[in-house]
Amino acid sequence: MVAITQDRLESCRRYAKLDECDDETIIELMGMAVEYLEGAGVSEPPEWSSRYSLAVNALTLHYYDHRDDLDAQSAHPQALRAVINQLKMDAVVATAVGEASE
Repeated sequence: MVAITQDRLESCRRYAKLDECDDETIIELMGMAVEYLEGAGVSEPPEWSSRYSLAVNALTLHYYDHRDDLDAQSAHPQALRAVINQLKMDAVVATAVGEASE
């Protein structure tokens, strides 16, 4: 379940400069971003880190900018790939640390 709080919504609105966009559209696009990250191997954390927020916000802006062409699988911004890879690595490290402490 995607937890889009009012603070997260406003943060995304500021990041993407979506002042004229309605809340429902932004929330739907943010939900798509969270689902994309989950599909890419990055689970939604209980507390969003700055990097996770950046990834969600950047994907939301990307989806908004390409909202008329989402079926065409338009390429994601290249810099976003590095952020997603770091988030994946965070999960790998957290798992390894957890296993080592057992």
